[in-house]
Amino acid sequence: MNEPLTSQFLNYLSYQRKYSQYSIISYRTDLFQFEIYLKETYEIVSIAECERTHVRSWLSELNQQGIAASTIKRKVSALKSFFNFLMRESIVTENPASRIATPKIPKRLPVFVSQKEMNALLDNSIGITFNEIMIDTLVASLYHTGMRLSECINLKEESVDLSRNTLKVLGKRNKERYIPITQELHKLLEEYINLKKLEKISSNFLFCTSKRGKLYPEYVYRKVKAVLSEQTRTQKNSPHILRHSIATHLLHNGADLNSIKELLGHSQLAATQVYTHNNIEELIKTYKQAHPKS
Repeated sequence: MNEPLTSQFLNYLSYQRKYSQYSIISYRTDLFQFEIYLKETYEIVSIAECERTHVRSWLSELNQQGIAASTIKRKVSALKSFFNFLMRESIVTENPASRIATPKIPKRLPVFVSQKEMNALLDNSIGITFNEIMIDTLVASLYHTGMRLSECINLKEESVDLSRNTLKVLGKRNKERYIPITQELHKLLEEYINLKKLEKISSNFLFCTSKRGKLYPEYVYRKVKAVLSEQTRTQKNSPHILRHSIATHLLHNGADLNSIKELLGHSQLAATQVYTHNNIEELIKTYKQAHPKS
């Protein structure tokens, strides 16, 4: 095939593995950077010609540049997947990225907004314009449902079933899941949808601007960050914090870990278990505050 190897791989991820556009962008960036490194450092034109020493040399260079361990690990994972693909296509005979040691990543607990602050934030939503009300509703939806940012942006209005109190969400790799909604969120969504009709905004997407434009990640990130920065004390403010927050709050209030896994759309329980560490930290904090001998 005359198509570049990286393009073949990215098409495979997109059309056969159904990876999200964000994952595709990440893979493309990592592979492009490695190709540039091979050309500039070793004058290797075809990425298929690289050897294990070249991969190790690149990782050493990234480490010297102060690149985060998590980023280096992701890049190694991208190379491993890419060369596994080339092996399946009989383009190479071995994977030069296999058995490559990656730096250990320090464990970090997910950052979350306290339940008290989250309740105050939702109770004090005072949007006046359509766009302000839309953002208020979007923030509430991200928190109540634990949706990912991409899932929220791509949510269609037809996916909202207020009669059954559910949302149909298209998650990673085009996996559908149904998320129950609370009466509080039901009311907010009903009022917002009615406002859309009143404003004669006919976008198929649930969340959109008054100009009917589909939301884009940078816009939502900026708006949500502004809301959280104004009303909470968390230092890392992003839409994903709301996902961490609802998972942590549900666990604090006795929700089953498997139920939280289904809500978040995790494929493995291990991805959900990280929130148990937050729960233990909260338990220790409460214990120290309440124990009569502390």
